[in-house]
Amino acid sequence: MEADQKKPPMKTDSSSKPVRLGVIGMGQRTVHHGWDGDIKQAGAEGGAFRIVAVCDNQPDRLAKGIEFLQREVNIRAEGFIDYRAMIRDGGLEAVYVASPNHLHREMTEACFEAGLDVLCEKPMATTLADADAMNASMRKHRRVLGFAMQMRYRQRYHRVAELIREGRIGAPAMVWCTEFRPPFAALMKNWVWEKAKSGGALVEKN
Repeated sequence: MEADQKKPPMKTDSSSKPVRLGVIGMGQRTVHHGWDGDIKQAGAEGGAFRIVAVCDNQPDRLAKGIEFLQREVNIRAEGFIDYRAMIRDGGLEAVYVASPNHLHREMTEACFEAGLDVLCEKPMATTLADADAMNASMRKHRRVLGFAMQMRYRQRYHRVAELIREGRIGAPAMVWCTEFRPPFAALMKNWVWEKAKSGGALVEKN
């Protein structure tokens, strides 16, 4: 991970108990992308949150996720196949929704209805109507809704915005970008190629 991609350490109040967190989805986002540091911090004494339950509708992936948490940070999380059962019986205070994009609204609303706060993976939803519905549910149930938008923490993009505001590069007419990164073909989720589920390339990636 490049230096400017690292987020500052999560500040915690040592006098408060860690938030009891459940995770929906034990795929690429949770196990392979960017969670190592946060998960290890969660497992440390005085961490801001503690993963107590995880859910995935594929038993083999669920088992691998549970094993990952136990191996990496000695977290023994209870496993669920049905996310509604986890919400009901997991003893949770908040949920990290890391499911396929088209399920974000359904799962987020279920969490709100159960009185739980939500950290939702990007993108928020695949349609504007679903995004509006999630916001309406958040307000109705008076819960917290956050998003895992890691690009917002990268200094390079803040610097680009500064250059534009300062007039250093004129008025942008077109943006072109190439991303250089390791191949993730072996880890690629199959649903991402279906526009109805991912929202399409602009929604899923950009």
